[in-house]
Amino acid sequence: MFKGLTYKKRNKLMIVVFVFMLFISWSFGYKKTFAAISDCNEMQSRAETAKDLPEKEEALRKDMILLESKIGSNKDSLAFQQKLLKELTSFCDSIGLTVKEYPGAETKQEIEYIVETHQFVVQGNFHSLVKLVNHLEHKSKTGKIAEADFRKVKDNKTKREQLNLYLYINHIINISEK
Repeated sequence: MFKGLTYKKRNKLMIVVFVFMLFISWSFGYKKTFAAISDCNEMQSRAETAKDLPEKEEALRKDMILLESKIGSNKDSLAFQQKLLKELTSFCDSIGLTVKEYPGAETKQEIEYIVETHQFVVQGNFHSLVKLVNHLEHKSKTGKIAEADFRKVKDNKTKREQLNLYLYINHIINISEK
């Protein structure tokens, strides 16, 4: 069969047969092997991700508990207000600040939540006022600080400038759990 062909034609035929056999072997074996390898790598990456899930779940639970304690664990508005005033006045007395004004809480009702905003005016030096903000924000569990505004105000009685901190603290109450 190949005896009548020249060497040039035999070489061309062998190249065509080699390419054809390479294509067949690719479609039967190599293609499936490479697909299995990529699936294996994907499953290994999923297994690595799933290995950390219990720790991530526990961290998320702790974060959720912390957030709930900051924004709405105390459902009684009056009890929260008393807790906030007690925390604020005790800390202000300990570092020499003066609570100048507390006009009360403003409430705004959303669909599932009531947002209470408590405004305080505290007078003192800058360093002590920053300590107060840090204490309320990180150490105490008395709501979320919405705004802290430092203003220089001239006191008409003493004719001196005083530094006041206008502090707005939000307390969120979930109506559906109330």
